[in-house]
Amino acid sequence: MILGISLSENREDYEKFWDNFGKHLKLGCIEDRENHKRLAPLLRFFSSQSENDMISLDEYVENMKAEQKAIYYIASDSVTSAKNAPFLEKLMEKELEVLYLVEPIDEVAIQSLKSYKDKDFIDISKEDLDLGK
Repeated sequence: MILGISLSENREDYEKFWDNFGKHLKLGCIEDRENHKRLAPLLRFFSSQSENDMISLDEYVENMKAEQKAIYYIASDSVTSAKNAPFLEKLMEKELEVLYLVEPIDEVAIQSLKSYKDKDFIDISKEDLDLGK
């Protein structure tokens, strides 16, 4: 049922659901190892290409460039500070979307998932970030 709401064409319905239960879904990704992959499609995040409306991981993957091999993210205390992070510059030049993890629980949830649809999550603030050529 919940997945049906998240996939429905009425985004407003899911946004209301997300406002009430989003943190619980993230917590489920951390604590419920048996079902965390089933909860992942329900998660929503802001991104470098969607600063006003949250997107799903499925939407992120659909928007990925053909050569992109990972899901990029940055943890920050707000969308504003995330979009002003110096780490973002290289990815913006390559037109790569970056998820903004703006709640403390976000990064823990993403790290517990490790990957989504065979795409690893990569923290762009790490020194060894490899974007290829």
